[in-house]
Amino acid sequence: MTHGICEACANYFFHPRDHSLRGFLNTLTAPVMVVDDDMTMLEANDHALTALGKSRDESVGRRSGEVIECANAKLPGGCGRQVHCAACTLRNSVRETFETGEGFTHVPAWIRVHPDDEQEAPGKIRVFISTEKVGNVVLLRFDDISKIAAKTT
Repeated sequence: MTHGICEACANYFFHPRDHSLRGFLNTLTAPVMVVDDDMTMLEANDHALTALGKSRDESVGRRSGEVIECANAKLPGGCGRQVHCAACTLRNSVRETFETGEGFTHVPAWIRVHPDDEQEAPGKIRVFISTEKVGNVVLLRFDDISKIAAKTT
């Protein structure tokens, strides 16, 4: 060490960093989606995409219900256009966060999913979500995504 800073610290402070939104999201340890006021996913971190078994290309620009494979999103009109969507905790939490600026923490939410056997009736899985408004988007964090991950992979 002849320059007054160790190599590890020099690499940390002077190494080029990814300053994109995606780069920032990937510094977060929880699965996170960035959504607009219509629940369209604008970006997600690698944790979320991996847990959902999705690529970025097949997720960005789609409503979150489609990305998480909500059974209602597969009906005509898609995510947010069904009678059941009015009671969707994900949608309502994001909408209220947009309107009030107040976030939610560790809210239980039920997602209607199709079983592996298409002959069976759709079931429900419970997840926990948190929301936070940042500018004109909402960060939708999945505090527990394991049941979705098990269903989609």
